[in-house]
Amino acid sequence: MTFVDLRDPGDLTAQQDVIGSVEPEGPGTEIPPEIVTAISDIQGFFTENRGQLDEEVRFHAAGDPLSIYLGVGWMAYRLQGDDGTISVVRVDFEGSNPMEPVGGDVMGHRTSYIIGRDPGGWVSDAHSYREVVYVDIWESIDLRLFLSNDRMKYEFVVRPGGNVESISMAYSGTTRLFVDPDSGALRIVTPSGTLIDDAPRSFQKYTGEVKDVTSHFRLSMASTIGFSTGPYDDQHNLVIDPGLEFSSFFGGSGNDGTDRKDALVIGSDGSVYVGGSTGSQDLPVTQGAFCSTFHTGSGLDIFVAKFDHNISNLLFCTYVGGIDHDVSESIVLTPNGSLVIAGYTFSSDFPISANSYDGTLNGNRDAFILGLSSNGSTLSFSTLLGGSNDDICWDIVAHGNDRIYGIISTTSMDFPTTPNVYCSTLAGNYDTAVFEFDSRNQSLVHSTYFGGTDEEAVRSLVLRSDGSVVIGGYTASIDLPTTIGAFDEDYNGGDYDAWVTAMGPNLSKVEFCTYIGGKSFDSIEAIILDENEDIWFAGHTDSNDLFVTIDAYQSTFGGGGPVPTGGGDAFLGKLSANGANLIYESYFGGNTQDWADDIELGPDGNPVIMGTTTSTNLFFPTSAYMSTCNLSGNNGFLAWIDYDDNILLNGTYMGGDSNNLWANLEHDQNWTWVFTGTSWGPEFLTTPGAYNTQSNGWGDAVIVGISMEVTPRIPPSVPLNLTPAPGDGWVNLTWDLPERDGNWPIEKYR
Repeated sequence: MTFVDLRDPGDLTAQQDVIGSVEPEGPGTEIPPEIVTAISDIQGFFTENRGQLDEEVRFHAAGDPLSIYLGVGWMAYRLQGDDGTISVVRVDFEGSNPMEPVGGDVMGHRTSYIIGRDPGGWVSDAHSYREVVYVDIWESIDLRLFLSNDRMKYEFVVRPGGNVESISMAYSGTTRLFVDPDSGALRIVTPSGTLIDDAPRSFQKYTGEVKDVTSHFRLSMASTIGFSTGPYDDQHNLVIDPGLEFSSFFGGSGNDGTDRKDALVIGSDGSVYVGGSTGSQDLPVTQGAFCSTFHTGSGLDIFVAKFDHNISNLLFCTYVGGIDHDVSESIVLTPNGSLVIAGYTFSSDFPISANSYDGTLNGNRDAFILGLSSNGSTLSFSTLLGGSNDDICWDIVAHGNDRIYGIISTTSMDFPTTPNVYCSTLAGNYDTAVFEFDSRNQSLVHSTYFGGTDEEAVRSLVLRSDGSVVIGGYTASIDLPTTIGAFDEDYNGGDYDAWVTAMGPNLSKVEFCTYIGGKSFDSIEAIILDENEDIWFAGHTDSNDLFVTIDAYQSTFGGGGPVPTGGGDAFLGKLSANGANLIYESYFGGNTQDWADDIELGPDGNPVIMGTTTSTNLFFPTSAYMSTCNLSGNNGFLAWIDYDDNILLNGTYMGGDSNNLWANLEHDQNWTWVFTGTSWGPEFLTTPGAYNTQSNGWGDAVIVGISMEVTPRIPPSVPLNLTPAPGDGWVNLTWDLPERDGNWPIEKYR
C-alpha cells in the first residue's frame, strides 16, 4: 500500500523552528486547563525522512494537534493551539552519544510526498515504523519510542552499567516547565497550550518477579529534566515508564472481591465503576452514599464504587444489601449515566423500591435488578425476580435507559414467564431463563426458559442490532434444542459441553443453537460480537480434541489433563453470526490450568482474552510487564492474539506471590485495558498515586490498568563469548546469553 501526501512542506512542519535552537521565553502564566494535550496523544506511526523534511530530521510522527520529530541527539514536539498558533518544544539529550535512531517493526504501507512541480523534490516509498530506538544513547541506556494502541509512549531501559543520573533532557521553546506536585506529571507550558507527560513508573523484572521501583521526574537548572529513583538492583535492567498505567487495592478489613464475571464498566469520561461483594464492615463509603453501613448478619453485602480514570480518587462507594448473603454479578451503565446492578440475594429484607415488580423473596435465593443514580446516592428502582427455588442473575445488558436484558440460572418450576415466548416450562435440573425488563414501568416484557433435560449454566449475554440476543455457557444436557445447519448439532461427551444460542426478538424462537466442545469438560465464560455480529467466545476446556481451526494460534492441548491432576486450557473462538460455521478456534494454555474469564476486541479487531492461570510456561514477550509467572498461586494473564497471522501480539502475566483471581476486562477510549479481580496477598504490585497501595485485609479487590502495543519481533543479537572446545568427534560450544533477545523469549539455539 502506498500513501501519497500532497501537503505543502509548511503544513508538515515548521522545519527551521524544529531543528533550530529555540530559547525559553521565561516565566509565564499557565495555560488554562482546558487547553491541555498529553504527550501520548501523538497518534499514527513514525515515518522515515527520505528528503521530505530537513536533513537533520530522521523520523517524524505527524498528528493533530501534536507532532514529534526525531534527530541525532534531540527530539522536538510541534503543538498547534486551538487559536491556530504553533509552538515548538525542542528536547536535547545532553551529554548523549551521537546515536542514530533506528526504526523497528516496519509497517506494510509506504508513503510518497508529491509536493510542488519539480519531480526532483518528490519523495517516494518512505517506510513507516511502530517504534524507534536510540541504542546506547547514554552509556548502557536505550531510549525506546513506540506506539501503544496508536498512541505514543516512550521508555528508558537502563541496563547493567548504566546510570539513571546520566539521563538529561534540556527543554527549549517553553514558557514554563514544572513538575505537578499532586500527580507527579511534567507540565510543559507553551504559548499554544500545555503538554502533559505523565509521571514515570519504573520496575525491574528478574527471578520470576516484577519489582516496583520508586521514580519521579527531576527538574534542574529551570529547563532540564532527568529522573530520580529509589534503590534498585543494578545487575538487572531498570525500565522507566512502562505500560502499567495504574494498579490499586480496594477494600476493608474483611474479604472483598470483584472476581464476578461482569462487575466492571467504564464511563464515557474514563471513570471506572466496579461492583463486588464484601464482608468488611469498614469500607470507605462516601458521604451521601445510598447506604453507609454494613448489614450485620451471616453473609456478604454488595458494594458499588466509582473511581476517576486513573484510580487515584474514590468518587463514591456504597453498600447495598440485607441481613443475609447478597452478591453482585453484573453492572452496566445506561445512556443517561445511571447504573444498573444485577445478581442474587438470600435476604428477605433486600432493599426494594415502592413500585417494584416483585418485592418478596420467593425462594431460597432470588435474582435482583436495581438501579442506582450516577453519584451512588439514590436507588432509582429495585426488584426481585425469581420463583420458589434458586435463581441467579449472571449478566445484564442495557438497551436505552429503561430496558434491561438478562440471563438467569434457575431451578424454579414457577419462574415468571410471559405469553408467546419460546418456552414456559422448566425442562431440566437447572435451566436458563432469558428476560427483558422495563425498569420505568416495573414490568416483565418478555421472559422464557431455555434448556434441555439435564443441567445448563449460562454465563454471558450480548444484544444484536435487530433485538435478538446471543447467550452462551455450558450444559450436561444431551438434548439441547440445536438447530438444523448449526455448527455442531450433537453433544460431544464428557461432563459438560459449551453452547451458544441466539434467540429472536421478543424471545419467541431459537434462531440457532449449537454445541461447542470435545470429549471432556468445556465451558464458555464470555461472548462478544464483532462489527459483522460474528460471535467471539472464550472459556475453559479439559478436552484435547477440540475442533481447532487450521489457523489456530495454538493447535494442541497444553494442559496436563483434567482438574485436579492436570488443569485444562483456556480456549477462544469465533462463530458465524448464523451459528453455522466455526470461523476460528484455538487453545491458549500451558502446562497446568488456564481459564479465560473474559474476551474483548482490540483496536485492530483481534481478540484480547483475560483469565487466571497456574501455568509457568505461557509464552509472553520478555518486554512484557510481567513475562514470567509467580509460582506460589494463581496469576492473571492478558493475551492479544492476531488470529489471521497466528501470532501473539502482546501479553503478560499479572499478580503477586499469593492467589489472584481475575474476572472482568474492559478498555477505555485510549485503549487502556482495565481488569479487576481479587488478591489474597499484600505483595500485589500497586502504582504510585493509586487510591490504595496497601492491602487492607484478607482478600482485597484489585483494579489494574495496562496499555499494550504490538510487540515487534526483532532478531536477537548473537550469543556472547561463544567458545568451542574440541572433543573426540564432536565440538562442545559454550556461550553467554545474547545482549538483546529481540523482545521475545529465545526458544532454541541451532
